[in-house]
Amino acid sequence: MKKRFIGIMTAAMIMTAYAAPVYYSGNVNNYVVHAGYEWSGSECDPAHDTSRNVQKEGVGNPFNFGERNTPANASTAEIRQINHNMTVQEVKYALYKEIDEHWELISKRLGQTEREKVYALFLGLGTRESTLGGNGDGADIETAQQDGFGVNPAHAYGTMQTAVTAFADCNPTFDKEDNVPEMFQYTFNESNFYDAIVSNHMGIRKILHFAELCINKHGMHGYQVVRNCLKGFNTGWCDMAEDAGAYRTYADEICAMAQFYYNNGHLYDNVFTWTESPAAAAYRTDDRWSWWGDTEPSMDPVNEQPTEPDTEPDKQPDTEPDTSTAHEIFEFYAVYSYPDKKAYKTGEALDFTGLKFSGLSTRDGEALHHYTEDDLSRFSYILITDKSGKEFSKDEFTSLPEGEYTVSITGSAGWYYYYNLCNDLDISYKVTIGGDGMKGDANCDGSIDMSDAVMVMQASLNPQKYGEKGTSPDCITPQGMINANVDGKDGIDLNDALLIQKYSLHIINKF
Repeated sequence: MKKRFIGIMTAAMIMTAYAAPVYYSGNVNNYVVHAGYEWSGSECDPAHDTSRNVQKEGVGNPFNFGERNTPANASTAEIRQINHNMTVQEVKYALYKEIDEHWELISKRLGQTEREKVYALFLGLGTRESTLGGNGDGADIETAQQDGFGVNPAHAYGTMQTAVTAFADCNPTFDKEDNVPEMFQYTFNESNFYDAIVSNHMGIRKILHFAELCINKHGMHGYQVVRNCLKGFNTGWCDMAEDAGAYRTYADEICAMAQFYYNNGHLYDNVFTWTESPAAAAYRTDDRWSWWGDTEPSMDPVNEQPTEPDTEPDKQPDTEPDTSTAHEIFEFYAVYSYPDKKAYKTGEALDFTGLKFSGLSTRDGEALHHYTEDDLSRFSYILITDKSGKEFSKDEFTSLPEGEYTVSITGSAGWYYYYNLCNDLDISYKVTIGGDGMKGDANCDGSIDMSDAVMVMQASLNPQKYGEKGTSPDCITPQGMINANVDGKDGIDLNDALLIQKYSLHIINKF
């Protein structure tokens, strides 16, 4: 049991030292940090029909999540990629989908009749465990996997960081969680463990596993049931602790963050906060759990019965899946224009403005979808390589020394839920750092276009006016002469101008 405690604490406490997250801009989230690093994300309209009576009906699954987030026969890489591309809003509604399906059971076991308070509680839990995917990871967050798949009982995945111990047929030395007969218990395998919807289902089931122990074994009442369910979810033990410190950074912090979402109107948008953020400061009071109310949790029977999924995740369907309404996926096809900026000063960040490319439909092999730099996401892998072959990350670009580098973009672009996911990107181009040196950039403005070809023609045909020592204020500079010599011959001539023209028109992609 000691190993189990340490393992689970290791996974859960990863977030304790967590400061403000890293944000990015793109077509998926366009996150902005607000109010002195209190919260981030984008405020937007709810995804569900706001005329619904949420208390009675729930939100109605506006993103049409199924019992799985991915096809049962998808590979682990495909499953994780789809999870990775989820927005914070989708992560929230994926939790609500499972809460609504098991509402009567959850409400009775946790002693909460207000549906939106339960929504908020699980947002607090998801925030504590994964920041609701606000770092751009969606539901694709894994911890304690270093020992191997399912070896460590703390090995966890998803929005709630559901541990392997929640699943049936996991390591037989782990404590069994077979005391929630009302909810189906998925078998432990990669297809189930890495599916975001299944992970939510099993995470909620795990909370209810501890609810049964809190009520029947430890005789708890009121909010102490849900408070110690959270403690159990974190540590593996749900017995009452004498030290308030056992609750402060986890269960009580979750309660405070839940109230931020509930009271500040952020149940249904892309807004998220993080552990110890000032956003929840007003709710970190000694009586914070009074917000939960005084309804008594109960083990009274409910009508709910476990429903086994229609298709076992480890079996292939008997017939070919109907793809007529499936999310269309594209494969990288061609680059139409590379980023405009190819010459950088030391310390400047990479700029992909001007990038245009396309993807070919995997459904009919004919339809093309067009993409720009805005479609690059956290699943677009950026690699920078110097002339010696040494590789650097995108974040290291600003600290690289002067020289010539190759920028490579692989992975995927677009978004699964926008029906434009493009896989197998294969884009590469050269950039220079330091000075004004970039082949083809005759006017030294940091880009290569028709104006460079015109300058070379002018300098070649009328050197007295536009040459290196010409009389015109717009004459070519010494560095421009070096940049303009793209054919490798002495001096510049009309052949250099022609090559630069072809490059700017994308007829050639290198000199």
